Amino acid sequence: MPLDSWFKADIPDDLDTTRCLQNSKAGSILFVHSRRDPVVPYDAARRMYESYGGPKQFLETNPREGANAHFGSVSDLNARTQILDFLKQHLTPGQT
Repeated sequence: MPLDSWFKADIPDDLDTTRCLQNSKAGSILFVHSRRDPVVPYDAARRMYESYGGPKQFLETNPREGANAHFGSVSDLNARTQILDFLKQHLTPGQT
């Protein structure tokens, strides 16, 4: 992926995503993950999802064969549609 190095360069080694979630003031959170993700094990992503007490949705992606599983959402047309629908629902001005 052309953006791969940007993500790696900007993620601190001591990032605690669970703590970040617990401190989040966000409304609904969309968790997007693939079972084949080589960076974050699927079970870890599900535990993080389950531990979050706020409104949430979990979207399991199914990357196209040969696509990078970590960034595979872009190759999963169904996931792309669901992500856009989530954003439209939760980022539309005047929506609660």
